[in-house]
Amino acid sequence: MELKITGSKIVIADDSPTIVSKLELMLKKQGYQVFSALDGEKCLQLVSEVDPDLILLDLDMPKVNGLDVCKVIRHDEKTSLTPVIILTASGSKDDKNRALAAGANDMLYKNYDNIELKLKVESLLKLKYAIDQLENANNIIKSLAKTVEVKDKYTVGHAERVSFIATTIARKMKFHEAQLKDITMAGLLHDIGKIGVPDLILNKEGKLTDEEFTIIKNHPVIGEEICNPIKSFEKVKQIIRHHHEKLNGKGYPDGLKGDQINIETRIMTVADIYDALTSDRSYRKSMTKEDAFNILKSLVERDEIDGSIVSVLEKVV
Repeated sequence: MELKITGSKIVIADDSPTIVSKLELMLKKQGYQVFSALDGEKCLQLVSEVDPDLILLDLDMPKVNGLDVCKVIRHDEKTSLTPVIILTASGSKDDKNRALAAGANDMLYKNYDNIELKLKVESLLKLKYAIDQLENANNIIKSLAKTVEVKDKYTVGHAERVSFIATTIARKMKFHEAQLKDITMAGLLHDIGKIGVPDLILNKEGKLTDEEFTIIKNHPVIGEEICNPIKSFEKVKQIIRHHHEKLNGKGYPDGLKGDQINIETRIMTVADIYDALTSDRSYRKSMTKEDAFNILKSLVERDEIDGSIVSVLEKVV
């Protein structure tokens, strides 16, 4: 797949008009849109207005220096993944360490040659393009997940609540950021496979027949298949497929048992059951929190769900 970087937007911030002009000329010749600032404050304003694909920052600038600008960029959700190159005259090891600690992707000494600049810029723009494509794919999948709520009026808001509850449990358990992101996404998408379940079954009032329940039980597999094209979803797909498994091996679709079910999936299962119990469904009204925990504890006693996770849930809801 060709990565389309021609026309990418680049913001340059340096207090030297000479350096800015030189960079502008070089980058515009390569087909990029270039926006420039002579201080950190103007740079942050430009970043907000332009939404660039790459930022070149002088390490030492008036008003707000390059490191502080980089920190602001990294803490803004909109620009947290935007590549940043720090420009420096000294090129000391300390400068490089400070730049990386502030969140910069790379450092470029001001005595760079044109080829070095060209390669670094191209590399980071290709990275940004790939990130954007992945984000677009994620957003499409999220939009698809919303269609489940259109099909099943009783699950409106369910995915968001399950995602929030599961992520809150995982955060309380000190999971690292990558795990939290996987759990958040899996929570939003855990029921996406219900797209493939007929509306009459999803909204049926009363008990399902064995045949209808068999159809329902296939939704985790369908959900995994829907998410298969996204390579970064390996952990997310596992959680989606297995969120109805039980520790005693009597769950579905694979009958996993005990340690075969990873901790992320165990968390999702508890969050999913808790929200289902405390929400209105076609076959019953919502339960109180106390009644829901009584049910959860009975499931722990039957070795269906993880008691340690239920204990954490009690502390955070």
